[in-house]
Amino acid sequence: MELLRGSGYLDNLRPGTTVLADRGFKEVEADLTAKGCHLARPASLASGSGCGFWFTAMSRDVIRNRWCFVPMCKSTDKSTPGKIFVSVPSSHKIRKDWWIAARREFPMAKSHIYCCEDHFNLQEDMDNYMYYTMMGGPIRLKSGVRPHKFDCQGKVTPHNENREKLKRKRSISKILSSVENIMEADQNPPSQPDPEEARNECEDLNDPESLTPSTKNVGIQVQIPPRIRSKAVQVVPLRADAACCTDGPEEPVERSRTENTSDHSVSSSESSDVDYDDSIDYKPSDTTSGTDDDEACLKQLTLYTTRKTILKNQMGYIGIQKQHMYIIDLLCNHISYKERGQIITGRDVVFIVLMTIRTGMANYLIANSFGVSKSCISRILTRFVPVISGCLKELICWSSSDTIRARLPHSFKAYHHKVESIIDCFEIQIEKPSSAMTQSMTWSDYKKCNSVKYLVSVTPDGLINFISNGKPGRCSDMELLRGSGYLDNLRPGTTVLADRGFKEVEADLTARGCHLARPASVGKDEQLPAKKVVDMKIIAGLRIHVERVIRRIRVYKILDMHSCVPLSMMDILDDIVRIVCGLVNLQERICKI
Repeated sequence: MELLRGSGYLDNLRPGTTVLADRGFKEVEADLTAKGCHLARPASLASGSGCGFWFTAMSRDVIRNRWCFVPMCKSTDKSTPGKIFVSVPSSHKIRKDWWIAARREFPMAKSHIYCCEDHFNLQEDMDNYMYYTMMGGPIRLKSGVRPHKFDCQGKVTPHNENREKLKRKRSISKILSSVENIMEADQNPPSQPDPEEARNECEDLNDPESLTPSTKNVGIQVQIPPRIRSKAVQVVPLRADAACCTDGPEEPVERSRTENTSDHSVSSSESSDVDYDDSIDYKPSDTTSGTDDDEACLKQLTLYTTRKTILKNQMGYIGIQKQHMYIIDLLCNHISYKERGQIITGRDVVFIVLMTIRTGMANYLIANSFGVSKSCISRILTRFVPVISGCLKELICWSSSDTIRARLPHSFKAYHHKVESIIDCFEIQIEKPSSAMTQSMTWSDYKKCNSVKYLVSVTPDGLINFISNGKPGRCSDMELLRGSGYLDNLRPGTTVLADRGFKEVEADLTARGCHLARPASVGKDEQLPAKKVVDMKIIAGLRIHVERVIRRIRVYKILDMHSCVPLSMMDILDDIVRIVCGLVNLQERICKI
């Protein structure tokens, strides 16, 4: 500000001018207003503001005057400003299906119309639900999805009066037509045959000359196609072997299939003289032989090598220990993969998914390892990551109190024997979004990058018993905990270990009859009593086990601290995290009993 005011810049401005500036030039607005000018700059955001709202609603493009096309639905931009409106497809066939599903009368409108979110289950009907909630953008519905929730219309019974009238009319017309046919048959009896005509027909049948058909000799020309191979194959004529010939030197074969065959029109009488030597065989030239076969053999060899390499080091490539390889066979029972021109099997699909998660390799490197294309790898990840996640999420379960206490380590038995859960949050770096608002809402001041945050809970012996869905990095720990459904799993009398950042959750736990154990907060110029210092060290020593579990999660390179998840994988990021947590639970426990 001091530099701007002392530089003479304000003297060059004319009244009515608009100046664009950054947030740091907030104080210059008064000087510009005094000169009849205007300042345009980004709005100043208070610390932590905006975390209580879905940031996707803020980043969504606002389109005014939208209304739901479903009859009896009163959703509009003005009456329900925070509601999501889905654009009705422009295809005539799909729009007709939507019209019928919504019980709307024809004709169909050709303009842009919308359907509100009340008539869908967006979490199940959208292809990009995770990406939309994290980054915004257009809504992509799954194939064949149409409006299916019509609470605003109530129960509507179809009106079948016109259909019954048409059915009755058709039955009456059939009866009348059958009566008319019967009456015509009674009035017109069949006529008797004439005996003279019958006698003449019999004489004609006895005459042998009358049975001989008349013929006419007509010359017919036919087109005989050449008996040669495809033009793409080069051939050379065979020669007689000189070692086997006693009459003289080798001579070229008299007739070859590569002779000029431009004139193939011959009469039918000469067609029997045309004879090809079927004993002649052809050899492909060295310049074009085996190109496709060599490439196929190379892919087979690459796939075979990759399979052997994975089986030699399972933990290093797919993140599964040798004694738990039976999980692969169980996952293969849920994988049905058949794609034209591909040589991989369902077992290879499982290897591709787990190898991508464990190593964090790019798609083109995975494709080269399995002998497939890069686009094939993308399709496999999009299709089968949710399938494998649905199988492995069964390994993440909240055990009973008796089971947890039976496996309680000795360090917990001495001080906090009622602990059933240790909670903490971890963040995963993602690619920088293109939208400025989305960048702001996913920015993490703790990690200094755009990230997605998850809440994880582990038992005292290191078993993951809860993992939340991802939320933007700017979301606070308390908001993530309250909106994740974690509190619904707690039983009365349970003790929860947490960090200092979860101080506000103590009231929620007390209301459920639970207890929060965390390190004591220290104010400025405040000294803790000796007893609190000892308790703080004990709690910190016990709470460190959740950090060790998070370190095991980071071993899978796609979730590493310094990796960057691309935006194209945002829809399957939650499924990837569940797969990793399920695989971590297969490993040995952090604490020995």
